Amino acid sequence: MFSFRKDKVGFFTTLLVVPLLVGLGVVPLALFIIGLALGKLDDFSLPIKIFFGVCWPLLVVTVLIRVWIFRVQMINKRKREGQEQSADTQSEEQS
Repeated sequence: MFSFRKDKVGFFTTLLVVPLLVGLGVVPLALFIIGLALGKLDDFSLPIKIFFGVCWPLLVVTVLIRVWIFRVQMINKRKREGQEQSADTQSEEQS
């Protein structure tokens, strides 16, 4: 079950990714429709490109950082489990 206390990074990453995805879907579409309605689609071409040029790399970097943090967490968990198993086997050998 998901726990906000255990997966804080995932929660805050989601808070960053969802607005970026919504923005990537809504803002360029709105600018395109406004450009079509005004008959000046070329005037809105540059803002759409700038928006994609900023939001898309932010989205990619955010996801890559989250994947990296998840990998580090997995490695740390394996180390802790290995240390616990080695401590258990040592205590059994001493008994």
